[in-house]
Amino acid sequence: MPNRSHARKTIDGAFLHAYIMGQDSYPISYDQHIRATKYRALAIYGSFTCQSLSCASRTWTSGIIATELKFSNVDNSYHTTIHSQRCKDCEQYVEPSVNIDDYTEKILWVLDLWRGHRKAIKQTDNRSSDGPHGDERCHACVVGSCPWKTRRR
Repeated sequence: MPNRSHARKTIDGAFLHAYIMGQDSYPISYDQHIRATKYRALAIYGSFTCQSLSCASRTWTSGIIATELKFSNVDNSYHTTIHSQRCKDCEQYVEPSVNIDDYTEKILWVLDLWRGHRKAIKQTDNRSSDGPHGDERCHACVVGSCPWKTRRR
């Protein structure tokens, strides 16, 4: 079995908080030890570049980078966890490079909804892609936190 320990399987979204604060006018904090009162899984657009020697920088895009959003209305804080995917050639986990605009737009949309700054709209599907979802390569699927695991086209 290949060594998959080089890349993190989950990434804490703290490094993206500055983008959220740069787009938003109300105070909200990022809490890595949140006691969440609300939860939502989001599909974020982005790309992956495998750095293993055998793949020679194989790159792919994904409309379903599984991202977990947790919110606490007790202290007005949030936390995100972004999941890696495995390369289909070498099977090593690869960390995503999320599209900042897509990430920021989706996170703020949900936070605004939860904070009562917008009304909910009926949403039929949270997927950002019509392409296939590789359940066996998605870390969120492996740990049971990906809502797209059972969906098939």
